[in-house]
Amino acid sequence: VNLHKRDKEFFISNMSYRATMTVGQITDLLSDPVYGYIARIRINPEFIVQRSTPNVNLNSIQVSTPLTNEQIVLIDSGVDNALLNPLVAHSMNYLSASDVADKRHGTSVASRLLFGHGFFKKVTNGEKLEPVAKIVDVQVLHKKSDGSTAVDTDVLMKSIKDATNRVDATLYNLSIASREPVNEKNDIDDSTALIDSISSKKDVLFITAVGNQNGNYPLGYKGIFNVKDDSCNISAPSDAINALSVGSIAESISGNTICDTLDHPSPFTRRGGFRNDIKKPELVAYGGNVEKDPTDKYEASHLVASTNNHGVDIMDEAGFCRDTGTSLSAPIVTRTAALVLDYLKKSNLSKQLPLFNQNKANL
Repeated sequence: VNLHKRDKEFFISNMSYRATMTVGQITDLLSDPVYGYIARIRINPEFIVQRSTPNVNLNSIQVSTPLTNEQIVLIDSGVDNALLNPLVAHSMNYLSASDVADKRHGTSVASRLLFGHGFFKKVTNGEKLEPVAKIVDVQVLHKKSDGSTAVDTDVLMKSIKDATNRVDATLYNLSIASREPVNEKNDIDDSTALIDSISSKKDVLFITAVGNQNGNYPLGYKGIFNVKDDSCNISAPSDAINALSVGSIAESISGNTICDTLDHPSPFTRRGGFRNDIKKPELVAYGGNVEKDPTDKYEASHLVASTNNHGVDIMDEAGFCRDTGTSLSAPIVTRTAALVLDYLKKSNLSKQLPLFNQNKANL
């Protein structure tokens, strides 16, 4: 079996290797006393996103100049939209020659980051959309054969290290989460450790989505957030202590939605709080709601209809859409963070805050 260290930088504190193994090889390894020092074997994490569902087309959009001089790094699937492309200051592509690009998710996240929540209304009223900043478009996610959009953890970590070394930016939006929840306090994912380390060494702030739990809707609203149900736990890397983690709350409700109270947690949002009693998420923003399914199946067609009725405003490659997910909550917080950072830089308040120039990411 070919083994290689996951990340030499963290090998002392996180002595993990990566290997491609069959079930039989794993069984043989665990039964051989020579390898008794192995503490844990786990599946290599894969980071995924949700997809958007187009349902609105609007034209004659006016866009103003950016509200700030900031550059925000967006690590996602890439951006491709006629209104958004001029706001991309720089691009970094980590897809291989065999990867299939699918920029819908990155475009959706970018539209929320740049224009904020509820921009459909502004467009309808003929108002200008006000982008908050220019973005650095870091493309890591690609389309897989099963239709999902994902990235290998090693590629994600490489993009994070490269971007923080090459780009002069304070804010990083990461609307990407591991498919599996965090269930052990001491089992820290490599991507989580990387973000914690980089955040403490460099003057940067990662704003991360806590991830979406799917398939547990039949549990009922209270059951989804029951502390005994580990399947709804927060996903890596949003469990990073130094990251600002973002969950989703519902703005659109009805008697037919799982969440029936304004500003309460969205049915899909994950819960956290695992290491050093750090409570996650620190902040929430609007990310949509889910309609009840009388059959309790929550199949694709039902979720698409639910998204159309209770999703939040986004853009995709073709036009305007609605979608749901914590992926779309995180960029709202990132946008606000950019406005706060810009205000602090331009006001006298920054002079009153100790070490502001060395610790801007603390806002």
